Amino acid sequence: MIPTLGESVRLVAICGSDPEKCPFVVRASWMSTERSFQVKKMIDIHKCVRNFNNSSLMDPTWLARKFVNELIRKPNLKCKEMQGELLTAIGRDANNQVYHIAWAVVDVENKNNWKWFLDLVNDDLGLQGFVEASKDILPYVEHRQCARHIYANFRKVYSGVEFRNMFWAAAKSTTEGDFNFNMERITKISYDAYDHLMARELTSWCRAYFSTSLAFEAVENGIAECFNAIIVDARKKPLLTTLEEIRLYMMERAFNLKQEAENWVGEVCPSAVTKMEKFGEDIKSWYAVPSGVNEYEVRNVFQNYGVDLKEKSCACRLWELSGLPCVHAQVAILYTNQDPVNFISSWFSKNNYKATYDQNILPVNGSNLWEETSYTKPLPPIERRMPGRTSVKRRRHVSENQDKYS
Repeated sequence: MIPTLGESVRLVAICGSDPEKCPFVVRASWMSTERSFQVKKMIDIHKCVRNFNNSSLMDPTWLARKFVNELIRKPNLKCKEMQGELLTAIGRDANNQVYHIAWAVVDVENKNNWKWFLDLVNDDLGLQGFVEASKDILPYVEHRQCARHIYANFRKVYSGVEFRNMFWAAAKSTTEGDFNFNMERITKISYDAYDHLMARELTSWCRAYFSTSLAFEAVENGIAECFNAIIVDARKKPLLTTLEEIRLYMMERAFNLKQEAENWVGEVCPSAVTKMEKFGEDIKSWYAVPSGVNEYEVRNVFQNYGVDLKEKSCACRLWELSGLPCVHAQVAILYTNQDPVNFISSWFSKNNYKATYDQNILPVNGSNLWEETSYTKPLPPIERRMPGRTSVKRRRHVSENQDKYS
């Protein structure tokens, strides 16, 4: 409401919960010369209990009239944040990018819901007997923990830059000798810190104890957070809308990634080549001494490692762990006038990458073309009220805020 020139308007706002007992009041007058309201008096003290019953005034008609113009301008206007938990099965493609295998919404994350989810994945992928067989197989499957989470617990007691650097040096050690050397450095500062780390299962967070058959040397697992970042906006919408937006994003992403691969030069994924080049940053400080047809001793001033080009192995173990030639392997390969790219594992080939995205997500017709079924319509999970205000942004793990004092 904007009064005409010379018109006198006074507004009074009082507490709607208990106007007789609550002293809250705001009085304002229209200033015609300034074309605005001026607050003349305000008592911003409430002595009442908040009343939620007035929300009934905002019926669908009022909401439609209030937001119709904004919805036209902004179709993606956000609703109440989706309640429930999103379960996901995620892997990595040949270009070291996130590959989403499956996702589902449940009311709460627990064992029963995870079993239901894995049963569906099992059926969809045609892994007959997988769930039953996993009881016997899983004890022998390599299980890894995110070293960032282990460091977060370690940091609660043993903080500081020195502890942080020594922890990551130990976690990223590729040989048992390097690991022991880095752990001995920790004992010189604190035996308790050493005992704290040694009490953890070494095969789950240190490269020196990883198996060498996966072409995957990462000690951190941040790929799930990539998915969370993608659905920040989608998860604030109604359940079906949320799942539709995720489906559309995945469908378009798979198409774009496959199209992008057509422009790649060579037969190896570019991220693998980039990573290999990073391994060889200090390649000029190493030189190769031939031993046999495919065997070399690669040395610098302080260290030396045996390399076998036929077996695609190096004593430092990084080649076997990552599937990419380490700096020592690159020195030996270049000594033979060959290209290190040709020695990259087939896991990272462009053909394998394109095969990953051969099975596209099929388009879905609009609801006006859907057939009627007898199934119960899906509903949002029952809302579980958690203490405190709902957080929208992803809460960073304590180990992600590594400033100079961490």
